[in-house]
Amino acid sequence: MKVLKNLFGIILIVVLMAGCSHEEENRPLVVPSEYGELPQTISENGTHVDITITGLPDKSSNTKLNLEIHNMGSSRIEHGVGYALEKFEQGTWYVVPFKQDTTFVDIGLTLKPGDSFLEIVDLKDYDDQFFQGEYRIRKSVFVDNQEHVLAAKLPSSFLKEKKR
Repeated sequence: MKVLKNLFGIILIVVLMAGCSHEEENRPLVVPSEYGELPQTISENGTHVDITITGLPDKSSNTKLNLEIHNMGSSRIEHGVGYALEKFEQGTWYVVPFKQDTTFVDIGLTLKPGDSFLEIVDLKDYDDQFFQGEYRIRKSVFVDNQEHVLAAKLPSSFLKEKKR
């Protein structure tokens, strides 16, 4: 009987260790983006705005990066603090879902000509493991009540290598 208890204990430990060491796979992305290819810069009729990603995270600890909006035109730009992360798979952009507890404040911001705005994007807010692939952050800005959708692609240098 004691041997059976010990054997059961060993099996339980092995199963728990295997479960803890298993790297979680990304869930399949199911919501396609409503946008195809998007520009990083809009330059037309006195409007010149672009978005860039700076401050790439350190793979070992930091998951935050900077999304910067630059207004280099002569018009005021309006925007909010919301954005979307998308991943390119099999010829289509898909929306990467946020974790359930992620929220945005719904406020409008104005960016004067010549100004920039820095927004912090925390990748921990997303339900994704960020394995190699092509990702972008999509952001809407408004000039004279007309929406312009821009996207900045994330460099692959911070994405994880998938363990084999």
